[in-house]
Amino acid sequence: METGEQEYEATERNRERAERVAKALAHYKKHGLREGGRVEPEDVQDFLTDAMHYAAQRGLNWGELHRMATSNFEAEAHGREDW
Repeated sequence: METGEQEYEATERNRERAERVAKALAHYKKHGLREGGRVEPEDVQDFLTDAMHYAAQRGLNWGELHRMATSNFEAEAHGREDW
């Protein structure tokens, strides 16, 4: 860990968040990609790529979505949630 970085807090809420995504990715792999087995890093990459297509087709700003998601993650991961 570099100077100034905080360690990730695997709180109960963060474990629940990760579990929701695990379920969504398993569903995506099985029904979207029509593949079985364990979710691999390439499956996460495919999901994010498809999410970018989704955003583009709906006129959503992917860069802004990513920026806000990163900000939310940093707050949640380091115990700075205030909502």
